[in-house]
Formats: sequence, structure tokens, C-alpha cells
Amino acid sequence: MTNDGFRVTETLEHTHPTHKKYPLLSGDLLVRELNGAYTKEAPGVCVMGFILTTEQEATLEPVQFNRNGLSYQILEDQ
Repeated sequence: MTNDGFRVTETLEHTHPTHKKYPLLSGDLLVRELNGAYTKEAPGVCVMGFILTTEQEATLEPVQFNRNGLSYQILEDQ
């Protein structure tokens, strides 16, 4: 099943209300939740609750990806 997500293209600081020193790094995969927050997808774990500004959202790259067990595969444009 293909999923919609966003790839982080630059380091984004201060994006989590609780984990203030936990940055999003270039290459991280995010999924937007119904409440507007983002979840970071990572093999074997995910971190929920990232809040991005409009300027930060503008730096994200839309992607499609497949979950493969504890991993994921980003589908590149062909």
C-alpha cells in the first residue's frame, strides 16, 4: 500500500513541543496527521507531535512511500 508523506530537506529545529532539542534532519520521513501535526517515521519507531511553521512546511518535499515491516521505501519519480 502506497502512503503519502514528506521528506525533510534541511535541519528543522524546535519543532516538537515536548522534545525541544530533538531536531528533524534532512532525509527524515514525515506523515501529516489529521490534527495538522507531523509524525516522524523511522525504522522500528515513530515520534509524533511535530508542529511546523508555514515556512518550515514550505521546505518539505512531498513523497510517496511503502512500509516494509520495520522499514520503508520512498518511491522515487521515474
